[in-house]
Amino acid sequence: PGDIMTPMRLMDANQIPNLARAVPPGKRAVSIAVSKVTSVGGFIQQGDYVDVIATFKARGSEPVTKIVLQDIQILAVGSSYQFAGGIPTMTPAITAAKVDLITIAVTPEELEKIMQLDHDTTFKFVLKNPNDKDKRVITKGATQRSVMEEIGHPDYVQVTTPTTDESTATKIVVTPID
Repeated sequence: PGDIMTPMRLMDANQIPNLARAVPPGKRAVSIAVSKVTSVGGFIQQGDYVDVIATFKARGSEPVTKIVLQDIQILAVGSSYQFAGGIPTMTPAITAAKVDLITIAVTPEELEKIMQLDHDTTFKFVLKNPNDKDKRVITKGATQRSVMEEIGHPDYVQVTTPTTDESTATKIVVTPID
């Protein structure tokens, strides 16, 4: 009584509530092996949304780390999936001792990217605040050089003291080293 009925919650008698029914239209479910490190310490739960960040080692240039996928829905954690009346329900997070895989919902294009990342790239899942879902960010990525320059590491910046006749104050100019 008082519950809202939606077409998703109405099933034929011969339909079995399964993971396939939780996959949003136009998306695909794929399972990815994870560890405690790559899955936010095992705190990812069914129903969460994550971003995927990866480090690429391009030929002839230094490695770059970049957010490559955003707003990826977690359909299942480990080999556990709970289904209640046609709506996926929250399950406990991956337990530290049993971190093994997560199943995500992705578009066909995202599927190709995640399969490429899973082949030979270092990547991690980054847990999103539910209020940030659908808030996409564009970043330029990070390299060792860009991080070290930003923090002013002496191996990556050059400190010069120009001499001028106009002032007796010392001016410090920081420029990146090429």
